[in-house]
Amino acid sequence: MEAEGLLTQHGHGDDVAIVRASRADLLRLSGRFEQASGVYAAVLDMGLEDPVTEANVRKDLGEIALVQENLDAANASFAAAEALASPAGARAIVAHSRLGQARVAQRRGEVVLAAGLAQNAADLFERLGDLDRAYEARSLAGR
Repeated sequence: MEAEGLLTQHGHGDDVAIVRASRADLLRLSGRFEQASGVYAAVLDMGLEDPVTEANVRKDLGEIALVQENLDAANASFAAAEALASPAGARAIVAHSRLGQARVAQRRGEVVLAAGLAQNAADLFERLGDLDRAYEARSLAGR
């Protein structure tokens, strides 16, 4: 909270939103999904200047929706994240979004779509040097 106060006074651009999104990340990672969703929504309501920051928040909302089995919301969040991240060159967010979309497709029984999205995500992760995520995506593509 102290960082948020300082950035409110002295920060610029999306600084305060980034601190709030980081707080939401901690909530999400600790399994407090409803609280995290509320903070992420408040961050989006701030009107972000940076499309990559917004893409990251939307990707995280997709992850929450996926955990909660809200497949339509998850898919919409991942698609929105990718649409923002791709033209901005944020390839890691694109890769995570495609992996999320692959998981949604898999849960819907759309095997071919899931495999294609997972393979695409794996290729992106590999090019980014994230071999653990590439392996994870390839394992999903092979199911």
